[in-house]
Amino acid sequence: MFSLRSPDNLKLRSSMTLFAEADPHRHVFGKVLEKYFRGEKDPATLKILEGQSEENADVQQMNLKKALPAKDYVPSREAPFLM
Repeated sequence: MFSLRSPDNLKLRSSMTLFAEADPHRHVFGKVLEKYFRGEKDPATLKILEGQSEENADVQQMNLKKALPAKDYVPSREAPFLM
């Protein structure tokens, strides 16, 4: 029998919840939640994600207004792999 002790069980549930929310089409994360947590996602992780999605919507709107057009972008010399 497979058993995780704290805090590993908390980390696994939180991670699987995060990944399941990030990519709902990959069912492996939901399967892990089903097998080890009766399919219940981590409520603390969901609450954080819910708060961040509201904040991110505001930040994204602000960033869109400040964004430079692609033609004005000049890669940094410190990141030659971007050139």
